Amino acid sequence: MEDFETEDPLVPLVDPIDISGLKISNDRSGVASHGVEFETSVDFNEPEEKDIKFKAEDIYNNRFLPDDDGDSDEDDETSPFEKMIKKMEDISPNKDGMVYKKILTQGSGNVVPEEAIVRIHYNGYLEYGDEPFDSTRLRNHPYKVKLQTGGLIVGLNLAVSTMRVGELARIIIRPQYAFGEMGTPPRIPKDATVMYEVELMNFVEHGGVDEIELLSEEERQQISFDDLLKACKAYRQEAKLQFDSSSYKRAVGLYRKAVMMLEKAHLKNEEEEETHQSQLLKLYLNLAICCTKLADSKHCINWCKRALEICHTDNESRTKALYHYAKALRCQFHFKEAKAKLKKAQQLSNGRNKSVNDELAVLERLMQQEFIAEKELNKRMFSQPKGISNEEKEKENKRHQDMEEHCMEVSEKFRQIAIQRLNDFKNNPEQTEIPFTSHSLTFGEIACIVEEADNLGLKAVQVGSGQNSRIKLVRRSNHDASC
Repeated sequence: MEDFETEDPLVPLVDPIDISGLKISNDRSGVASHGVEFETSVDFNEPEEKDIKFKAEDIYNNRFLPDDDGDSDEDDETSPFEKMIKKMEDISPNKDGMVYKKILTQGSGNVVPEEAIVRIHYNGYLEYGDEPFDSTRLRNHPYKVKLQTGGLIVGLNLAVSTMRVGELARIIIRPQYAFGEMGTPPRIPKDATVMYEVELMNFVEHGGVDEIELLSEEERQQISFDDLLKACKAYRQEAKLQFDSSSYKRAVGLYRKAVMMLEKAHLKNEEEEETHQSQLLKLYLNLAICCTKLADSKHCINWCKRALEICHTDNESRTKALYHYAKALRCQFHFKEAKAKLKKAQQLSNGRNKSVNDELAVLERLMQQEFIAEKELNKRMFSQPKGISNEEKEKENKRHQDMEEHCMEVSEKFRQIAIQRLNDFKNNPEQTEIPFTSHSLTFGEIACIVEEADNLGLKAVQVGSGQNSRIKLVRRSNHDASC
C-alpha cells in the first residue's frame, strides 16, 4: 500500500484505501494519530438530484384547506394547529401531547400489523403554510416502507400503525417526534410542529421475510413450516399489489421467490405436504397468468405443466392451467395442441367456463384462416395454367376483394377494448407492456390498434414476424414498450 505522507494536511483520494493496512503513525507534532485524513472531489453539500419542478395547478390542488367549522373567533390568538388539536385524539404512547390524530375518512378491515410493509399517500404541511413541504401525491407515487425500521419519522410511524386500509387521517406531530430541534433546513425550520394528511393505500404482513432471506440453507431447514408459510404469504401479497398495478415483471420475481422458498421446504407430515402442494399450485397458476400478460409463452407453458403435475383432482385448477397452456400454445402457432388442451378444459368445466369457450372460438377462427390460406396457396401452386374468361376474372377479383374486406372488419367490442388498454398504457408510467402479439390479430384489428394509438398520441407499428411479431408502442417521451 502506498504512503499518504505529504506536505499538505489533506490529500486528495484517488484510489481506494485498504483500511486493513492502515497503521497508527505520528503527525508532525509527534502525537500519535489514529487514522488518515483525506478529501474527495464530491461536494456533499450539493443535492444528489435536481429539485423536481411541479405544476402550479398540482401544487394548488394539494394545498391545505382548513376545516370550515364555523366556530372561529376573530379575537382568538390561538395558532391554527392548536385550534385543530382541540378536536383531535392524543395517540402519544404516554398521552403527553406529542402526536394527535383525526380520522377524516374511515378505513376498513384490520389495523396495520406490526412491521408490515405499507403503501401510503401523504401531504406534509408546516403551520401557516398551505403548500406541502413534502408530497407523494405531487410525485404521483405512493411511498412504500416497512414500519418500525426508521423509514418514517417517529410520529408518522406511530400514526400509520393505528390505521386501516382506505383510512384518511390528519396527524399533527410535535418536533420531538418529527424533525427535532434542528429541523432539516431549508424545508423544515428548527423546532417545527408539522402536520400530515395520510391515506393508507394497502399493506402487506411482513412475515419475517428479511430474516429468512439472510439465513443460510442450513438455518432455513430449522425454520418451522408455519413461519415459512407466513413469509410466502408476504411475497404473495406484495406480488398481487404489483400485478394489480400492471407491474407484471415485478410480480413474477416475487412469486418466484415464494416458489423457491416452498420448493426447498422440509416437510414433516401429510398435513404439511397437502398444504405445501396447495400453496405451490396457487403460485404456479399466478405465474402462468403473469406470463400470459407478458406474452411470455415459453415460461407460461412451463408453469402450467408444473401446475398440472400436482393438481390431479382439483378440476377448477386444472381448467385454469389448461386454459393458459392453450393460450401459450396458440401464441406459438401450435393450434392443434392448443385445441386439444381447450377441449379437455371444456370437459372439466362441463362447457360452462366462458374464458375457455371464448378462447376456443378465437382458436377456431385462426385455424379456419390458416386453412383457407393453405388451400389458396396449394391451389395456386398446383393448378395448371389456362386461359380464363373476363367473367371468371371479375369473379376472382370480386372474391379477393370480399376476402380483403372481411379481413379488415373490426367489431365495436374489440375497438372499445383496444381503446381502454391503450388508455391504461398511456396513463400508467410503470406499465411497460401490453400483452398482445400481432400474429393472433386480423389485419383490421392491427390497423384499429395503430389508428387508436395515434389518436391518443402514441405511435404504434408492427415489428417482427411469426410468433415474435408484435405491435410496438412509443410514448411521446420516447420511452417505448411492446404489445
